[in-house]
Amino acid sequence: MVKAINELRSGVRPSMIIIAGDLSDHAGNQVEIDSFIQVEKTFAMPVYAIPGNHDLARDGKHCEAALLDLYRKAIGPDRFAFEQAGCLFVGLNSQLWIGDANLAA
Repeated sequence: MVKAINELRSGVRPSMIIIAGDLSDHAGNQVEIDSFIQVEKTFAMPVYAIPGNHDLARDGKHCEAALLDLYRKAIGPDRFAFEQAGCLFVGLNSQLWIGDANLAA
């Protein structure tokens, strides 16, 4: 991630940054969450992020309600939708997956 951040600072100038999960390596680690927040503040463009399994599941598989609450309080919403330059961007928290058996047709 550090390499990608440095590339953004050295020449590429995107109009936004979208992060598709895993803002931290260890779910619930406040130091990692704070580090992400500090890096995010350094960008001039908006940053949109959704949580990954490393953000919401200590075992890497099962989303924990307390970790989802922590994410929402520290980072913000766990989903987004917006239009920019004629494109619709949608970010969904796939860690809340309810399973195929529970989906309506």
